[in-house]
Amino acid sequence: MRVNHREVLRRLVKYSILTLLVAFSAKMIIKANVSQMEAFYIGIVASTVFAVLDMISPTIYIKTK
Repeated sequence: MRVNHREVLRRLVKYSILTLLVAFSAKMIIKANVSQMEAFYIGIVASTVFAVLDMISPTIYIKTK
């Protein structure tokens, strides 16, 4: 099985950006004191869920005439 290094890098960047965005959002939106580590954990959980859904969900194609 060959590994497409470009696809691996693309997904790594995508999930890293998602982790940072969710962590930043959690830190800014939640009114209670949330430590940076807790916000990072929230981002990791969100990215993991997104990655699993991204890998197992079928791709939807919309056919147009």
